[in-house]
Amino acid sequence: MLLTQNGASSMKTVFIFGCDRSGTTMLADALGCSKSTLVAPEAQFVYNLMDLDLLDIKLNNEVINKYILNDFRYKTWEIHLRKYDIEQAYNSSGYKGIVELIIHTYANKIDRSAFNCWIDHTPTSYQYIAKILDWWPDSKFIHIVRDGRAVFNSIKGLDWGPNNAFCGAKFWSEIMFATLRVEKLLNEVVLRVYYEGYLEDNEAQLYNICEFLEIKFESSLIKGGGLEKPNFTKGYHKLVGEGVDKSRAQEWRNKLTEKEIVTFNSNFKVYYLLEKLGYVMGAKGEECNFINSNLNMLHDKFINFLNRFKKYQSGRY
Repeated sequence: MLLTQNGASSMKTVFIFGCDRSGTTMLADALGCSKSTLVAPEAQFVYNLMDLDLLDIKLNNEVINKYILNDFRYKTWEIHLRKYDIEQAYNSSGYKGIVELIIHTYANKIDRSAFNCWIDHTPTSYQYIAKILDWWPDSKFIHIVRDGRAVFNSIKGLDWGPNNAFCGAKFWSEIMFATLRVEKLLNEVVLRVYYEGYLEDNEAQLYNICEFLEIKFESSLIKGGGLEKPNFTKGYHKLVGEGVDKSRAQEWRNKLTEKEIVTFNSNFKVYYLLEKLGYVMGAKGEECNFINSNLNMLHDKFINFLNRFKKYQSGRY
């Protein structure tokens, strides 16, 4: 573990956040090619531990088993820790110590023990900004933004998330308003990156990002491939590590129906949020009435229930 002279961790931390399917993993995969960085699978279990710390719940066998060793996301890191080592890390530095032990154990597993900067790409990390800055006060953040219609197009065929345009617009806008509020709060320690701009010229974008993060730009970042993808996400992230394709930025225009685009644009706040972010608007329909709004949400809940049931049967939920 990297330590300063007074025994504190000297590991730099970077958090990439944004709406799901906006490119957090894509960007982390590129940055993980730097010799000084470490990128691991998404770390939802870390934020569960932050919640336990916030509630002042002490470490015990139940916590170790439920929130670490048997946690689905922790298992995707494919590392093996002894309860004794977890307890020692907790006694030394609390839950933060456990997290840093996990990070360094993963680094050793993939022969990256010389890293000095951990880059997390869990999209929802923005919900834990206060705790992140409590644990790692010098953290930096990247907010990646993508056209909401492209996000919906990317998500609607998956086994989670919104599956109709009305719910897709609601899903994207609620997250975007939350992340934009966080971005304003973070001020100088956050950099906004547009997904579309990244695809257009990822070399220039990566150079600017590296400058912001104070890490050395290396040509290997351009192609990507710095993340070992867990097996269960390979279907979701099949394009990650395959280089950039500019056509993906506007792919939604050919994949979504005209009705889906008009429905997405029909939400008043969504329409002006898209405009504020600099996206080309397109046709705007009438907002859904009370009955249609609820029918859309009921349909969405039913499909999500079926998807969760399938995951439960396969042991993934």
